[in-house]
Amino acid sequence: MINQEIEQRLKEPFAQSDVEFRIARVLKNNQKAVVLAYITSRAVMDRLDQTFGINGWTDNYKVLENGIVCSLSVRINDEWISKEDTAPFTNIEALKGGFADALKRAAVKLGIGRYLYNLPEYYVDLVKDRPYQVDDSKIHKYFSREVSGWWVEPNLPSWAMQGQQPKEEKQNTQRVEKPHINYDNSSNGYNDDEIPETKEVNNSYLSPENLPNDRGQLQVLLNDYVKALIERNALTDRKKQEYLAKINERDASVGLLKYFYKQFTLIEKLFSLIQNGNVSEEERVDIYRSIMKANTSKLLTIEQDLNQKAA
Repeated sequence: MINQEIEQRLKEPFAQSDVEFRIARVLKNNQKAVVLAYITSRAVMDRLDQTFGINGWTDNYKVLENGIVCSLSVRINDEWISKEDTAPFTNIEALKGGFADALKRAAVKLGIGRYLYNLPEYYVDLVKDRPYQVDDSKIHKYFSREVSGWWVEPNLPSWAMQGQQPKEEKQNTQRVEKPHINYDNSSNGYNDDEIPETKEVNNSYLSPENLPNDRGQLQVLLNDYVKALIERNALTDRKKQEYLAKINERDASVGLLKYFYKQFTLIEKLFSLIQNGNVSEEERVDIYRSIMKANTSKLLTIEQDLNQKAA
């Protein structure tokens, strides 16, 4: 394979299923958020495997005081070429998240996913009621002390999707604010004929004392809460799988689901305190472990302690 072909393959857009979005900033006055597109580290590794083979690339890492350095090397015509970049530690699973982000940043220097920087700035609405007539995997929940709401991932322009790259369209890209996506409820842990009947869940349920007593409503709410926490690196992958398995059990009790909701609100509160500098790294680890192990009464004590730190 000649160098030009390699370069073209590395720069090829990914399928939309490999692209995810995260909130970059929130516009509190008009209930909107700016979202950015990114690819996963697994998508980067697949692209490297497809281009160079599993023995045609290697990655090495250095752990610094505040982050990770990734040196990514690929073999082209029997010559090794290396690119290097850094990333800070993440709030949860600090090393794992830092390694993944450093790999993605180094891969951008090879051209992988670099086209995402050419996307327009996307604005999405933060709405009070959960959208239901859209693909469930595209719906997310944003929580903060100032503003909360549901938002839907925008659609990518055709030039930014695998196999569709008309150059002229790149110049005419418009902001996408209210995309319409086909609804698919297969991701909630049930088969289509086993999905419990649910009603819309909105922000009136954000207060634990106002939670619904309907199991189906709670399961929908908690599934989306897990998505929001994962999106903000506030849950490990292992805890995500454990929670989803327990939340989506057919005989999950309402009491247990409400207990999970209380845990989630404290994890979210802890994450906000970390961002604001109210909680140290050592405290973060201890508090996170306490939340995971605490019974209901202990969770109330933890909540009081977190409220004092926020004051």
